[in-house]
Amino acid sequence: MPFVFLLQSLKYNKEKTVQFMGLAFLLYSCMQFLSLSYSKLISINTIIPSLIVTLPVIIGFLLGKKIRSFNSEKLFKKLFYLMLLVMSGIILINAFL
Repeated sequence: MPFVFLLQSLKYNKEKTVQFMGLAFLLYSCMQFLSLSYSKLISINTIIPSLIVTLPVIIGFLLGKKIRSFNSEKLFKKLFYLMLLVMSGIILINAFL
């Protein structure tokens, strides 16, 4: 979450924001994979389903890129903050249940 606030404070446009977030999630995923591999907590039985579910992620990426091209900068920021608010609400609800 702090990363999102950092990006917004730098006032990047929507394309740069999405690029930086994608890069951050990619680096996080790579480091997590290396950590789990080093600890021998990941095997071929867990890698195959993970690779299979990347297909919806790629489809979502392509759809998001298409939708982003139609959105204005102002609408993107409103939707971005709305989703951030929804995710924060889910975290709070799960913390107290």
